[in-house]
Amino acid sequence: MNLQLQGNLVTLVKCKTVVSSFIGKLTLFKQNNSRREFYQFPHLAGLQISDDDLLAYCEHLEVLKVDMIKRFTDLLELEPPHWLIDPFCVDAPTVPLYLQEELMDLQSDCEEKAHFTMMGYERFWIAIAGRNKFPNLWKVAKLLVLAFPTSYLVERGFSAVVQLLTKQRNRLDISQCGDLRLLLTDMKPDINGIIDEHHAQVHPPH
Repeated sequence: MNLQLQGNLVTLVKCKTVVSSFIGKLTLFKQNNSRREFYQFPHLAGLQISDDDLLAYCEHLEVLKVDMIKRFTDLLELEPPHWLIDPFCVDAPTVPLYLQEELMDLQSDCEEKAHFTMMGYERFWIAIAGRNKFPNLWKVAKLLVLAFPTSYLVERGFSAVVQLLTKQRNRLDISQCGDLRLLLTDMKPDINGIIDEHHAQVHPPH
């Protein structure tokens, strides 16, 4: 589960999916173990396990499940709108009134539908914001798309700082220069374009 919650595009929706699935699996594991079916725990399959030990294992899984539900109650109660995941498969009359017209405009836009197919819903909504389109839809979507539901990005930032601030570079002001930003971003610079632009500035056409 931990690996599934890492990445730059992990959203609240993705987190709910992963956590809900894990909690459901804990129930499954408990049921299987109680029947001495150790498919999910192969190391137990070859051992002689007493009934008391088996009961302890099942109780541990139940405690873990209860703890997970308690810790992630707010996430489990989250109900993301269906149009956020796939805005092209939702009937416009089923969404709130103030979103209906924008949703119909979006569903009629062939270019945006192609973008959605290529990008997935996370990048799609961020791109929508960048194009200043469908502001009411974006106002709702951004709360679920831009929130940082895990500490992954923070931990990645700290790791990057450790890499940059070596003993030889301990006086480097990474908040002012672009080293940290370049190390963390997924954007690929257009080197040729930058060179051409610089060349045009240095050697303007006659």
